[in-house]
Amino acid sequence: MQSPMKLGFFNRFIKNFSLLVSLIKDYCKGNYRDVSPMFLTILILLIFYILIPFDIIPEFIPVLGLVDDAVLLTFFIYLLEKPLHKYAKWKMEKGE
Repeated sequence: MQSPMKLGFFNRFIKNFSLLVSLIKDYCKGNYRDVSPMFLTILILLIFYILIPFDIIPEFIPVLGLVDDAVLLTFFIYLLEKPLHKYAKWKMEKGE
């Protein structure tokens, strides 16, 4: 598996997002609990931002309405990157 740090920005984002979804599933199943309170806080903020219809820039403004979502999602994923790499390592050691 190629290190996410060596991937291009978009590929790295997709890889990290995929890891995040997998981590959430493993966390909910109780398979992986090695996450910090800060990680959980950032994750909850991310989920609320995605689910709550309030936006910094409303979607009805062409292009800009989606840009704020993309920027914040990218920022949240960036903040979660180290714990995601730790999870990826755990997952590889587990053989998945």
